[in-house]
Amino acid sequence: VFDGSSETLAMNKRVLVEGNLIKVIGDETLEANSDAIVIDGGGRTLTPGFIDNHTHFALPGPTVPGHETNLTWEDMAVNAVLMSEMYLMQGFTTIRDAGGMNAGIKRAVDAGLLEGPRMYPSNAFIGPRGGHSDFLPFTGQPGDEGQIGYLNIGREADGKAEVLQAARNNFRMGATQLKVMQSGGVTSAFDPWQMDSYTDEEFSAAVWVANAYGSYVMAHSYRTPLMIKALELGAMSLEHGFGYTCEVGALMEEKGAYITTNLTAFDPGLMDIPAVRDVPSSFRKAISAQKEFEGYLDNMRECPVKRGFHTDCVGNAVACNI
Repeated sequence: VFDGSSETLAMNKRVLVEGNLIKVIGDETLEANSDAIVIDGGGRTLTPGFIDNHTHFALPGPTVPGHETNLTWEDMAVNAVLMSEMYLMQGFTTIRDAGGMNAGIKRAVDAGLLEGPRMYPSNAFIGPRGGHSDFLPFTGQPGDEGQIGYLNIGREADGKAEVLQAARNNFRMGATQLKVMQSGGVTSAFDPWQMDSYTDEEFSAAVWVANAYGSYVMAHSYRTPLMIKALELGAMSLEHGFGYTCEVGALMEEKGAYITTNLTAFDPGLMDIPAVRDVPSSFRKAISAQKEFEGYLDNMRECPVKRGFHTDCVGNAVACNI
């Protein structure tokens, strides 16, 4: 048994589970009721449930822009169900969805209608016109409601009032935290990944709403100055954070914040992912952005902080299982 914190495995142990909770870890003398279900581990290792801090169950792909033109409620729901089952069967008992999935699948899992992990949905990711959440066609005008908006995958919000409205609407629809696109990204058409997407007033509006609900903001943030800005304005979770430095780490410690980074971004196969490979602008941005990644691993080893695992897979359950 691996208990999640010890450096060594506990050998020849028995684990008693009641309901969905671990009751006790004991030795070979541990007994259960006569009607208990006995599972023989066969010499394998038992671990606590895994946690993925940044998933996208309702973005079946294959490309993010494709969601604007070729996606239905059914596509989202079927993929979310398959992702839910896949994650649970691979040992993930908790996921935090970082944008796109609303509370419906969570309600179904909580009610026992579907099998899946414990879920913390962010609902629609919030970003500005021309930012990392803007997937309207090139000729789309400000205020247009596209597929991304109709399906509440992402919300275009400009100015303090619109950010407040989008943030409040997410919590109204069952979000457990907010995902804010503070910087640009790779798999989007109009934003340089280096851009600072929101004014202090706009970003602080999202933080204010999250605090009002007893929750927090997770900030999609790449560059060092933007990570520092997000922390100073109240974000409690940095997503990706490829510009991580020891200065950022010190501020995170001060604020009690976390960082979650998809280490798949350092994989040589990154350029073969359809969401990157099949969109020319995303492919170019990925090449450029990888230079920002170079110091991350060394800086994290030098100045480790609280961090969580995440995959950030955009695609269907088959693609995300590869």
